[in-house]
Amino acid sequence: MPLKKLKKAGMHIVTLPFSTGANRISALGFAILALPFLVVYNFSTHPILKMHEENESMLILDFKHSTAKRHECDEAELEKFKEEISGRQAHMKKNAAKQCSSRDRLPMYVTMSLDGKTIVDETIHPAGLRDDGPAFIHHRKVVPSGTHSIRILMKDGRMHDGKDYYHFEDTVNIPEKKNILVDFNFTDKKFTIEGI
Repeated sequence: MPLKKLKKAGMHIVTLPFSTGANRISALGFAILALPFLVVYNFSTHPILKMHEENESMLILDFKHSTAKRHECDEAELEKFKEEISGRQAHMKKNAAKQCSSRDRLPMYVTMSLDGKTIVDETIHPAGLRDDGPAFIHHRKVVPSGTHSIRILMKDGRMHDGKDYYHFEDTVNIPEKKNILVDFNFTDKKFTIEGI
C-alpha cells in the first residue's frame, strides 16, 4: 500500500535513519523482525548452565587398552604351527606367532580409590564380536576440590616387572571447577593425570 494511503488511513510511519525513500519500515514491522533476535538472546543468556558447583570438580577415568590374548603359543606350539603353514606363501607366514595365538583377549580389571574409598571397581570385557578388540573404560565422579590421594590398579593378564598389574598411587591437588582426566599411556606403561 502506498505511503500516502497509509497516512490518510491514520497509520503513523516511522522512518529509520538508514531507510531511503521506498525502503521504510513501520514500528510494527520492526518489532516483528526484532522478536526472533530477542528470543535467541534470551535463551542464549538464561538459564546459566553451571558445569560444577563451588568447591567441586569432575574426576574422569577414560582410556582404552588391549589386554593379553587368552592363549599365547609357547615355543613347541609355535614350531608345530610353522610346520603346518610351511606350504603357504611367504607373506602368510610373516605373523606366525600372532596367527598361532587365540584371537580373543582377557578382560581388564580396574579399581580406583580416592582417599582410601573405592569409587571404581569394574571388569571390562574386550570389544568386538570375538572379544578381540581393546577394552574401553569411561567413568565420571564428582569429587570435592583439594588435596586427595588417588590409587589405581589395573590387571590386564600380562606380567609387568614380576607383577600382573599396573599400579599408580599419588597425592594430587585437584583445583575447583575443573575436569581432571586420568588416562593410561601404553607406550610409557603408566597412568597420567591431566587438567591439574
